[in-house]
This record gives sequence, C-alpha cells and structure tokens, in this order.
Amino acid sequence: MDPLLVIPRRIEKWALEKPELASLLASEYGDALMKAYDELDLALLYQSVTHGLGHIERTMLFGALIAKNEKLSPADTRDVLLCCAYHDIGRVNDSYDIGHGRQSAEMIRGKEPLRSLFTEPEAAMAAIHSHSIPDGEAEDAPLLYNVKNLDKSTLYTACLKDADNIDRVRIYDLDESFLRFAGTRAMVPLAYWVLEAYLKKHTVLCFGDSNTYGYNPRTGTRYPAYMRYPAVLQRFLGEDYTVIAEGLNGRTTAFPKEGLVWKSGLYAVEPVIASHYPVDTLVIMLGTNDCAAELELEAEDIAGGMEKLIIAARDLLTEKQGYSPRIILVCPPHLEESVLSGPFSEEMNAKSIEVSKRLPELYKELAKKQNAGYLDLDGAIRFSEIDSEHLRPFDTYRVAGMLADLIREQE
Repeated sequence: MDPLLVIPRRIEKWALEKPELASLLASEYGDALMKAYDELDLALLYQSVTHGLGHIERTMLFGALIAKNEKLSPADTRDVLLCCAYHDIGRVNDSYDIGHGRQSAEMIRGKEPLRSLFTEPEAAMAAIHSHSIPDGEAEDAPLLYNVKNLDKSTLYTACLKDADNIDRVRIYDLDESFLRFAGTRAMVPLAYWVLEAYLKKHTVLCFGDSNTYGYNPRTGTRYPAYMRYPAVLQRFLGEDYTVIAEGLNGRTTAFPKEGLVWKSGLYAVEPVIASHYPVDTLVIMLGTNDCAAELELEAEDIAGGMEKLIIAARDLLTEKQGYSPRIILVCPPHLEESVLSGPFSEEMNAKSIEVSKRLPELYKELAKKQNAGYLDLDGAIRFSEIDSEHLRPFDTYRVAGMLADLIREQE
C-alpha cells in the first residue's frame, strides 16, 4: 500500500464512527476496494489538489459504496473501481473541460497493460469518455469504442458519474439532482463527513521554553529547524499529524521574572491557543526556568503554576473547539551541580537544583490528578554538560521518539 494514500490508512478508524463504512469493509466490496487501492498506479494520475490523488481516493470509495448498494458483480465492481481510479488521467488543467473524459479513455486505449486490467474494457472506456460530457451528448461513445454490451456501458457510466459527482462536495458545488441512484443521494451527508475526515490531521501543539525553541547550548544560538524536537516529532509521527512548535526562551509556567510577564506560560497560552486551535494533543514542557533563584519558588509553587496552566489551556481549548484536547505533561531533567559554574550560574543557586529534583514526583501526581499523559525525562536523559539546562542534539531525537510513542498510545 503506497504511504501517500490516506483512506487505506484511516478507513478502519472511520468505520468505528460510520456504520456505512463498517458494513463496506466487512463485505466483498470492501475487499475489492482495498485491492484496487493497493494496485493503483499513482504515476498515471493527474497531479492536482482539485482532481488529483485525494479526489481519486474518495471517488473510488464512493464507487465501492455504489457497487455495494447496486449489488454489482465482482467483475463489474472491479471495472467500476478502475473507472473511478483513471477517469481523470487525460486532464491537462483543473478548468471545466468536457473533453478530458475522451482524452482519458484514449490514453487507456493506447496502453495495453492498463486496458487489459478491465473485464469489459470497451464499456469502461465509453463510461470514462462520457463522464465529463452532459447527459444526452455522449450517445456516440459506445460506437467509438465498439461496445457490444450497451447495458454494461450504461451501468458503468451511471456508477462513475455518481461517484465522481458526489465528491463535488470538495468544491461545495454538488447538485444532488444530477445523482442517478437513490442510494447515492442518501450518501451525501457521508460524502461531507468523508471529506472532512480525509483533510483532517491530528494536531500536536508543543508548548514550552528554550528546549522547545531549540536552544543550542554549544553556540548560544538555535539548532537547525530539522534538529529541534518538534520537527523530529513530526518526522516520527508522519503525514497524518501536524506538529506545531511554540517554544520561547525563558518561558515559565506562571511566574515570570520582573518586567517579563510575556514570558509566563499562563500569560501566553490564550493567544497561542487562539492562533492554533483546533488542537488534539497539547504537549507542555516547562519548569526549568521557574527554578531561577530570583523567583524564590518551591517545587509545590511550580507544580501549582503548571496546574493553573493546564486548566487554563484545557478550558480555553474546550471552549474554542468544542472538545477537550489530550494533554501530555513533560517533566524536564533536573539541574545538576555544574549549572552553578556554567553560563547560567548567575540565574541559579543550590536551591534551584534541589527544587528541580522534586518536580518529577509532583508533576507525576499532577498529571494523574488532571487526567493528563505524563513523560518523565528526569533520568531518561540529561541536560548538556555545557550549561546543564538544554538538550543535547541526540536527546532531541530521544525526546521526540518517546513523545511519538506516547501520542500514538493515546490515539
């Protein structure tokens, strides 16, 4: 199965929500659809957002549903799915073009390996030729392809036109009166749902401090974009996910230093969420900056600030998007003695180290209390020996890998 295909990866999950899809998957028509996806030649498809792979995948899904509704034979089902797969290969642009069906059919006629896939190639080519032409203007198509079984040609044309037309929901231009089968007209709400589900990705928002920002302790600048842990997390999770990085040097949970209120996570969370929702998973990794000597906080204070942040983020996201996000609380590694002699020695003291060592147990309790996922980096990784506050290059990959596993488990 080509990794670019979306529906084969997601349809089993969709079937948990839509009985029509569950019934399809449990049938021989579902088997035929999955086989057609597996054999789909992506190199032949027209490359386009409007008429490209997404449209073809959905048209094939609707073609399988129509075949099931109309009780087509296995051979006819296969031919209809092939028509759905290759009906637009003759396109040269996305404009209204009644001739692209004929161009697609002629391409199939000229490619013996492709034409031989069909049980009834003449009827299939006539259907593909006719799909882009208004009804009543394609009577000569069966003659052009020497169709001997006119009933097959009529059936394939009707199935292809319905499967193609119902995906016009993607451009909000569906006229239901053009749908031929009553079963297809009943599928219109499902077509809108499929489009939304097809386009939707699981959004992960990484909210944190300089370690989310990608601070490089060796240079004092920033790691390259591909090396920052949210970017690595995106690669690990794959194309069904969108990972958003929201890291800021010096950010705290809820206790900013004097004159730096904008570096408080509690202060920043509202504009960040308003900018990015909907958010399915919110990852929060904060606490190191709260240990600064200037703030004079206890570990319980920091955990309390984190709790306020979690509650504020969850409440706001629930209000904005209508559902509660999954939250993962990440506890950073504790500060080590070397921080007192490193580049941030003026910001931290001995108490800072002791406070940071108590955060894991308090964060673990907080995650349980707030029904959040929990990832404890303390002991799993260590901060850089250079400054004792920031991730080493290889640890950005380790953090991303652990988070990817946790996010998939929650899914």
